[in-house]
Amino acid sequence: MNHTAHVDATLALLTTQLPVQLVQAVREMMTLPNPEREALARAGMSGSHLPALVALWEQRGQWMHVPRGAVKRVAAQARQHGVELRWHSTAVARAVIRVPLTDLAVELRPYQQDAVRAMLHGVQGYVIAPCGAGKTVIASAALAACGEPGLVLVHTHDLLAQWVSLLRGWGYRVRVVGGGQVRFAPLGLYSGQPELCVAMVQTLARAGAAADPLLRSAGAVVLDECHHAPASTFRDLMARIPARNRWGVTATPERGDGWSSLLELVLGEQLYEVTTQSLLAGGYLLQPIIVPVFSGTQIDLQRCTTANGQLVIGRAVQQLVDCPDRHQLLLEVATVAAGAGRTTLLLVPRVEQAERLAQHLRARGVRAAAITSATPKGQRAVQLRQLRARQLDVLVATQLADEGLDVPVLDFVVVASTGRAAGRAVQRIGRVMRTAEGKVQPIVVDVVDGTPFRGQWRARQEAYRAALGLVAPQPVPRADAVQVLREVMQNAG
Repeated sequence: MNHTAHVDATLALLTTQLPVQLVQAVREMMTLPNPEREALARAGMSGSHLPALVALWEQRGQWMHVPRGAVKRVAAQARQHGVELRWHSTAVARAVIRVPLTDLAVELRPYQQDAVRAMLHGVQGYVIAPCGAGKTVIASAALAACGEPGLVLVHTHDLLAQWVSLLRGWGYRVRVVGGGQVRFAPLGLYSGQPELCVAMVQTLARAGAAADPLLRSAGAVVLDECHHAPASTFRDLMARIPARNRWGVTATPERGDGWSSLLELVLGEQLYEVTTQSLLAGGYLLQPIIVPVFSGTQIDLQRCTTANGQLVIGRAVQQLVDCPDRHQLLLEVATVAAGAGRTTLLLVPRVEQAERLAQHLRARGVRAAAITSATPKGQRAVQLRQLRARQLDVLVATQLADEGLDVPVLDFVVVASTGRAAGRAVQRIGRVMRTAEGKVQPIVVDVVDGTPFRGQWRARQEAYRAALGLVAPQPVPRADAVQVLREVMQNAG
């Protein structure tokens, strides 16, 4: 055996040929405290049913396998132990020729060119870019430029449709795996042009080994919304794909479950980042006006607390959903926005609330629809087309704005959902910051609720300041909300 490290879909080390101290150091580096158990402990709950540590290494005979993104960390660890690893790679690379960026079917913005070059040079890793930066364009350009048969991994039908539309629009032969279409034959090269495939992660995971001919034929793979990579389904799938080029794109690399550190281990290091503030400065995004409105909703904390004093946040959220005054506030805000010709996204935490709001808005003469997890795929596609064509005034949704929503004409968003996650907060309002012909300055109404949700508003405030450079004003009282919004819309155009 003339090598001690093997690169394929994973990184494998021949432990019988390496110092025991190095093997042990790598195992310790690839063994992490279980964040799920730690989260339960912080909440005062027992996590004894969960392992204290999570091992990201696996011993198979003489070989120890670790995630391929850890290659630089492992190499550095070997050097610290005075070991020079002997490398052997069976990673898949099938390109006939690379395509210059100037020959692509799209003219890339300067920062997009920089991101693509970083991806091509880095071979594996991820790019951070906010909503409106063109993450799909960046990753598609990297796929096209590398010349490899490529695989795009997505986890929603909306993302699937976006990727397929873009790549076919560039003239590529694109296979779809998901949504009832399944073909796991190897990707082909046709007169030098690579075949591309956009696939649902869930479909590939369910297929098991049957999907291997497809997975092992790709010379490049892109994981969209790659902050999901640490989740076991995504992680296990990436461990079956030996493509030489392995990239991810995301707007929100931080995860709320404590697994953010796994992103680099699965995909590799961060290759490039473009910030919202730089896009605003370059005129690629529109600066929003943030109008916080205090809902005045009073939560009965006794109804939300268990016998041992533990707050059940879901019960508190349900009180928000059931509050008639808060429901009326959302109706008034959406109606005023529609009357001013705004195209509005209204975000709420519960499916039944979304459907009820859409129904009541229609009763007021507002062209409104609801998209939730219960909305059939075909109906969802129709409603999004209507929104893009400005044939809807208001779209009420639950998780729609968190990932994959591309509706540039949106110019008004009402954040009436809950949560303190900074990345998610900025991503939600980022949906109205995209540029579009004739678009006026976008407006964000952030509904501020009292205890136990006031801390969530403070976290969103800080996120707006850090990511957008915006200092949000003090919340407007419920009684003044409609008049203040009228004045803001008049001044915004």
